[in-house]
Amino acid sequence: MKIIIAIFALLLVILIWAGIKSQQMQPERIGLSGGMLMMCPDSPNCVCSEKHTQDDKKHYVAPIHADKKTWLKLAQKVAKLTGVRNEGDENYLHAEFHTSLFHFADDLELRYDEDAQLIHIRSASRMGHSDFGANRKRVEMIRKMAKRMQS
Repeated sequence: MKIIIAIFALLLVILIWAGIKSQQMQPERIGLSGGMLMMCPDSPNCVCSEKHTQDDKKHYVAPIHADKKTWLKLAQKVAKLTGVRNEGDENYLHAEFHTSLFHFADDLELRYDEDAQLIHIRSASRMGHSDFGANRKRVEMIRKMAKRMQS
């Protein structure tokens, strides 16, 4: 019984350490490439709306239809939800989210395509393999926020 408790405690320490480490890691696949959000890695802990993802059902999410006014409101709302680093121009936003239990870092990116009036969105975990659907749920939360702003 003592061995099981010791193994459990060791696993807990490793998970906490990994969570702290993920906060400090610089994300590798963040930013724009050729004017678009980066592709998702093979792991299922990432979703993206850019056209290079459309044939990839495991990673694809639809972009959000929005005018410039909705984009600006949504960017402000996301900034209030979490710490934001705004990189690039006024049409790109990068925000960090952290899981409640172990504080693993996830990156949310939004890119506004003014000509098409679309908000492209990418949400990805910095580490691990599975996210139990957390990034897809985050995108749906952002989508609902945008829809309320348009009403």
